[in-house]
Amino acid sequence: MMQLMISRLSNSWVVFHIIFKFLFSDNLHIIADKTNHKPMKSYITFLLLLACGWLTNISAQEVISMQSKTTGVSIGAAAGFLSFSDNIVHPDGAETGFGFGGHIQYGFSHKFAAVLAVQNYSVTAKSINAADNSYPYLEVDGSVAFTFGSTNTQLRPMISVGGTYTKMSESYYNFDTGNIQDEVYSGIGFVGSAGLNYFIKPELSVDLSFQIHSGAFSKTLVDRFPVNFQHSYYTINGLLGISYHF
Repeated sequence: MMQLMISRLSNSWVVFHIIFKFLFSDNLHIIADKTNHKPMKSYITFLLLLACGWLTNISAQEVISMQSKTTGVSIGAAAGFLSFSDNIVHPDGAETGFGFGGHIQYGFSHKFAAVLAVQNYSVTAKSINAADNSYPYLEVDGSVAFTFGSTNTQLRPMISVGGTYTKMSESYYNFDTGNIQDEVYSGIGFVGSAGLNYFIKPELSVDLSFQIHSGAFSKTLVDRFPVNFQHSYYTINGLLGISYHF
């Protein structure tokens, strides 16, 4: 873009110089005297002014053409929906919840970026053994994102892939002991995402994305004591938020 601007400025300066030299040269006065055609000088003056106006508007046109900015640091926040599946601890089917999240992103270019995101949900428990109606569900994602399109478009699709750390806590009635049993599961896995970013202005975008998390809870605590129990999980997330691009 900068090279294009310099090229246009260089070409415009050549035109400006030719018109200026011709306007104030002796040849113009000779032509005007022979033809007695004074409007010719006014016409060339008009061309000179037109060239000057075009020169001053080049930078403004380049700025207007930028509709989206994805380089450097960006921050964002979103509201989210989650569907969580675990066929061992939660055999009654997927459990759903709502939450919020935030992210920080660094764009190495207008297409490639590194993203760190955190999401926290409150998931509604289905089990009749659950001591609480809902339980917390945390996801921390680190991923690499690719944004399609160019900076002169407002609507830009994106995809990302990376790793995730997940943690959840639940409380159950233990009918054998008659006590409430606290269980905490945590582990790592894979995350993939696809979405759309709509830029209201170059620095501000509305973001819609869908994510899939899949992994295994490799660490289990029961009443704060570790136990040897591992199981897999799978989630589908939908996020709607807003981002500011510095």
